Amino acid sequence: YRGCQTKTRSGRTCQNWDSQTPHHHTRRNEAKGSAGNNYCRNPDGEPTIWCYTTDPNKRWEFCDPLPESSAEEAPSPPAPTLRGVGDEGYRGCQTKTRSGRTCQNWDSQTPHHHTRRNEAKGSAGNNYCRNPDGEPTIWCYTTDPNKRWEYCD
Repeated sequence: YRGCQTKTRSGRTCQNWDSQTPHHHTRRNEAKGSAGNNYCRNPDGEPTIWCYTTDPNKRWEFCDPLPESSAEEAPSPPAPTLRGVGDEGYRGCQTKTRSGRTCQNWDSQTPHHHTRRNEAKGSAGNNYCRNPDGEPTIWCYTTDPNKRWEYCD
């Protein structure tokens, strides 16, 4: 599974696989998609996809894959499409800018303070490229303190 599910069956948010907080673990595995994101994956042969949670009282939990009709599945074609004025309807999982920089989470104010968090336009609770403010195409704030924002492909 290489989709974008970031919530467990009970609705808990998944911990980033690169993080050791709140749960220390050894399951980071780039080859199995459990690196650099907080997507539900199955890096160790469990019955289905799962993740560590951000809830300090619940170490891990199973997830349900997002339905294929959500257009959030990757890499299965068709890929999420750029739609709407300035591609504002894009709801794919792109987390890198055109130059390869990682996108800052829209809920974060570090390293760049901003006012563009917008649940209705998909820029909340994730670090996906979005267009919440009428730019020519999708973009994101970057985790690079020297580059505030950049367009995405």
